[in-house]
Amino acid sequence: IFPNPIQEPFAIYLHDFNETSAMLQLYNMAGQLVYRKQVALINGAEIIHPNLQHLAKGQYLLRIQSGKFVQTKSILK
Repeated sequence: IFPNPIQEPFAIYLHDFNETSAMLQLYNMAGQLVYRKQVALINGAEIIHPNLQHLAKGQYLLRIQSGKFVQTKSILK
């Protein structure tokens, strides 16, 4: 995720996955889902440029899931 804190435009770089797709879910600190995207991975990688201009400044949690792999990253806006 770069840059973080995010500024428009920003990117999420997914790489080294063994699966053909990944699910991105972004949650606010109240636990509400504010963004969701299914991503096709080409050779286990992809760069996503989500438009999150509508989100308020604050902290968010990005959950990335691909097969059995699950990781959560903190994002500041």
